Amino acid sequence: MCDYLAADWNKIAAIVAAFATGVMAWFAILTWRLQKRLTWWTGALESHSTVQLRLLAEKEHKPVVWWDPTLENPRVKTWPENPNHRDDATVETVYVGLPPHRRRNPTL
Repeated sequence: MCDYLAADWNKIAAIVAAFATGVMAWFAILTWRLQKRLTWWTGALESHSTVQLRLLAEKEHKPVVWWDPTLENPRVKTWPENPNHRDDATVETVYVGLPPHRRRNPTL
């Protein structure tokens, strides 16, 4: 009698484990798809912000400069402006850049 009950419990445990594995796999796929959508969304917002900044700078007749620390010029390796907390911000030139660690091929 005990062997029969043990076999039933093993079957039930196997079914519960299979169901739990299926639920976890479904949750992992759902999380992965959501993460892909969020990545796209934040990239789209960042691109929109950059475009808006460039359009506003053009409207205000401010120069827009592409800043790249990997260029040959050795004296321009840090960001051109050094903002400090609670200092007044003046925007005479708009610097647009992409950090090397965020590029697809940073060695080019």
